Amino acid sequence: GERFKEMMKQRLKDSLQVSDAKADSVITVLQEFQPKQREIFMDQSMSREDKMAKIEELNKERKEKLKTVLTDEQIAKYEAMEKNMREQMRQGGGGRRFGGGN
Repeated sequence: GERFKEMMKQRLKDSLQVSDAKADSVITVLQEFQPKQREIFMDQSMSREDKMAKIEELNKERKEKLKTVLTDEQIAKYEAMEKNMREQMRQGGGGRRFGGGN
């Protein structure tokens, strides 16, 4: 919830070198698309391929909205950051499960 938003805001400010206002705008765009994405993932009537196509469409829409807030360079940095976060999640939060009692 709020804690995640604050962490995301700080990450955006650090990675993209944006102001508080721009970081807030980016978060607003991301939050607009989150429920739509969740709805697609939860839809049991769609095949995996259909879901991926819909997600791709949604990502294009989201990128267009982000272009109203960020420069092309900032969008590229954001996409790299997002990819990195996805990979960390796939690996169980960046390998924490292998750390002896952290």
